[in-house]
Amino acid sequence: MSVPWGYLIGLAVLALPAVPVPRLPERLGTVWYFICLAVNELPLLVIAFFIADTALAASQGDLANPVATAAAVLAGACVALTAWRGFRTPHALRKALGAAYTPRRTSLARLLSPFAIRPRAVKRTANLAYGPAGKRHLLDLYRHRSHPEHAPVLVHFHGGHYEMG
Repeated sequence: MSVPWGYLIGLAVLALPAVPVPRLPERLGTVWYFICLAVNELPLLVIAFFIADTALAASQGDLANPVATAAAVLAGACVALTAWRGFRTPHALRKALGAAYTPRRTSLARLLSPFAIRPRAVKRTANLAYGPAGKRHLLDLYRHRSHPEHAPVLVHFHGGHYEMG
């Protein structure tokens, strides 16, 4: 009985972003970053790919191999964990913002797109200085165009920037 390596590698790519990994060498870390970015930002596509890949493997008899079957179960749990973490985001926002959080209806196109599109009602004021360090102390302000009084404020402090690894 042969081991379905292609199927197992595909499962690893889908499943391993759910597992914490130690610091990786620069090139491998860069590849890993982009794999995890795709898996975390597109959970519905990952689930669809996992189901399709597993169905194909089953139709070809690859799941008769106990290693492949165990890997499929483990990968399914990892994919479900990653998706569950992503779908908990609205709960975290609701908890952080309280009554100010107003969920929007989500379209299928929005779920499948990892990039947010700023609504027209939001105005961006870019490059506001908040300190003496020039370009290092700039921020962008996003607010509703109507300037509502007593509007909630969400401050996001980015933890740095990504270079490699």
